[in-house]
Amino acid sequence: MDSLLCSALPRLTALLSRVSTSTSVNEVLAAVAVLVEEEVPGTRCSLLIANAGGDALGLAAAPSLPAQYAAAVTSILIAEGQGGCGTAAARREPVIVANIFHSPLWADFLPVAHAHHLHACWSIPFFGDAGRVAGTLAAYTAEPREPTADELELLNYAALLAGIVVTRHRDALQIRESAVHFLHLAELSPDGIIVHQAGLIMYANATARHHLEVGAGVKLAGRTLQSLLPQQCAEALQEVGDGRIGVRWRTRAGPLMIVDALAVPVTFEGQQATLLVCRDMSSRVALERELLFSTEQERAQLAKELHEGIGQQLYGINLLLSSLKETISSDVPRAQTDLGIIGGLIERSIATTRMLAGLSSPMAIEHNGLSVALADLAHRTQELSASRIDCHCPFGADSRLDKTVATELYRIAQDGLRNTLRRTPAANIDIALSRTSGWITLSIREDASDYHSVDGTADIGLRSMHYRAGLIGATLTIARRTPAGTCLQVRLPVAEALDRGELTPRPRAN
Repeated sequence: MDSLLCSALPRLTALLSRVSTSTSVNEVLAAVAVLVEEEVPGTRCSLLIANAGGDALGLAAAPSLPAQYAAAVTSILIAEGQGGCGTAAARREPVIVANIFHSPLWADFLPVAHAHHLHACWSIPFFGDAGRVAGTLAAYTAEPREPTADELELLNYAALLAGIVVTRHRDALQIRESAVHFLHLAELSPDGIIVHQAGLIMYANATARHHLEVGAGVKLAGRTLQSLLPQQCAEALQEVGDGRIGVRWRTRAGPLMIVDALAVPVTFEGQQATLLVCRDMSSRVALERELLFSTEQERAQLAKELHEGIGQQLYGINLLLSSLKETISSDVPRAQTDLGIIGGLIERSIATTRMLAGLSSPMAIEHNGLSVALADLAHRTQELSASRIDCHCPFGADSRLDKTVATELYRIAQDGLRNTLRRTPAANIDIALSRTSGWITLSIREDASDYHSVDGTADIGLRSMHYRAGLIGATLTIARRTPAGTCLQVRLPVAEALDRGELTPRPRAN
């Protein structure tokens, strides 16, 4: 290695330590230019950086050249014939011009060269990521000449260093911009986001601070998870470094929350840390528990109906049959009467069985479609209530409906009727299923209730309907009618409702 480069190498390498987001890249490149000028006396150095589009160069540093020169090279196209630097960047190789005034590459820049007494220009391109041209380094002399091998080696190394400086600086800026973008998105996230290092909190977004019951002005950095959460919860969150965990999250004075936490290892502010994305599952868990409770209630009601209805009827049939054995030969008229009673009880048992089966399982959907199932539901429900229930389902409204969609719409209609009859045992109720080019709409209208909670959140049945609507991608609204009553409406895009003939079951939303 030549002695010129040997003497300059420690100073060149030391410049790398100055690359940071707090130091301007132009300052570091100016230091590179000064070093070249000191190591190669009689030269004046400039460094140009490629723009984001990679089609032009802009001046980054030229500490020994006058301001008029800087104004003249504000933007140089990367193309053949655009001076030494534009040409070197276009060719992706050094361009040595021993005499500017004899070179066709400088035809457009001769006034600049003449005004500043520049006779020779040695341009070296430098590169960034993926081999893209990042800029050029140029050394000018006041007399026509070529660089020595020693000088050229130093210029090549300085250009290589300039490429590292520009690339590292851009990477640092990109990291900083990404971090700012991440923090902005994190603050908008409905999920709690916590970054911690072995339990020591480095960052928490607004949602996490809310869950931790920490005010906006309270400093969290430096505090631990264990200082804010019960030990068992904090330890569980701290131990999972990469994966998912469910925890019972309770702050010192706050309510119990069921939290699903996803942990991912990250680099945060230059340090290894763990990112926790904490989703509050309390409402969903409560809804699922309510649905289970509602199901158990329905089963208990079904058991009661079986015991008090069909069970009692079968018991009566059994008693009559026992009596019939003794009277069938001796008292024919009485036997005929008993047989008539038995026949009536059997018919009632069959009717009750069909009603219970129809209310618990929409089997008609399998064979006749949603319209028939809704009409059957309206008919059977009317038999059990004092309400008048009409069903309007135009032909084709349920054509090619996905089975899962049809079943959920049927269940919503069941819940809607049950809620309506619970509030108003006697009402005029209209069930309608309609279809346009874009939407399928199920509506249940009644004219008797004065229902005050129309947001659909105060009742288990209403929450169940909202949940079922969400499973199939539908929206459910409940509105008051004038002068009295309510209208429940479910709207679903036709594209989401049709059976696509898939072999696999239709995926459900979480």
